[in-house]
Amino acid sequence: MMKRYIIAGVIIALLLWTSVIILIPSTDAYTLDNPLWNGLSIASNEFKLSYTTISELGNIAGNSIVFIIGPCRQPSEYEVEVLKGYVQAGGHLILMDEYGYVNNLIKSLGLNANITGKLLRDPLYFWRSSALPIVNAFISNETIRVYLNYASTISHSGGIVLASSSYFSYLDLNLNGIHEINEPTGKMDVAVVYNVGRGRVVIISDSDILINSMINQGGNLILIKSLIPSDRRAYVLRDFISIGVYTILRATISLIYSLIFYSSIKYPFIALILIASYHVGRATHRWVNSMLMVKHKYRDIDNVVKKHPGWNREILKKIAEEVDKSGFNE
Repeated sequence: MMKRYIIAGVIIALLLWTSVIILIPSTDAYTLDNPLWNGLSIASNEFKLSYTTISELGNIAGNSIVFIIGPCRQPSEYEVEVLKGYVQAGGHLILMDEYGYVNNLIKSLGLNANITGKLLRDPLYFWRSSALPIVNAFISNETIRVYLNYASTISHSGGIVLASSSYFSYLDLNLNGIHEINEPTGKMDVAVVYNVGRGRVVIISDSDILINSMINQGGNLILIKSLIPSDRRAYVLRDFISIGVYTILRATISLIYSLIFYSSIKYPFIALILIASYHVGRATHRWVNSMLMVKHKYRDIDNVVKKHPGWNREILKKIAEEVDKSGFNE
């Protein structure tokens, strides 16, 4: 009997534990369900973003858009070939990277462009600090202000310039926050667009324009909206995001929950939950009653001792315990 209660308790504990994991979102940078400053939950809701992977790119229609945001590594040769095929088939690829992880991919696409990986500063046009420069983006004959977050620049030829820094900006090569004579200065490009085959490639030397703390700064949202036509479905490529164990566990549990509660399996599963809840509740009820009986029993012994001061309380207690063991009271 006790084993059944233990099993039921374990089931309830697992259900509660997994429910907590479902309710507490991921905190990994650039993940779609992360509501913190470094997540993409706002962009996810705004643009109906969803994840895709390299292995799934072949199944995505040509009228889609795929973001590579904040890559944590360089694409492999196989991944480069898959991405080339996706773009040449009509897909739009948006690369957001300030470290240059995607430079090999850019070169493989036949584009003469390179992310420098050097920190862009602007001592005049910035917000909060010179490492957070404000740049000009050119959209439909209109200039908007875009707020960057520790961005780099793009060295290129060809393509259409989408955004550039001011003439006062410079590259902080030694990261000391001071413009020195050997450090490049002047107007520098931070977003460029290329047409490749039937598709398009957008290179942006800042991964953070889309994160929750940045997307509503200046014209950042307007810039991204201009890159996502209404007839195209937008995805974030998950292969290059640094995802922790908790996020993987949460995604797995969410998938299991979806499979259970959106199929016929949910009926026996709900029945299992109800049975487990019944047994746990019953066991808890019995335990509470037994504790109350013990307190009541000891109170009765104290009353007996008060009436008969010569009687030994410990002997009376042992007699009561022996009676309980024999099951006489049942």
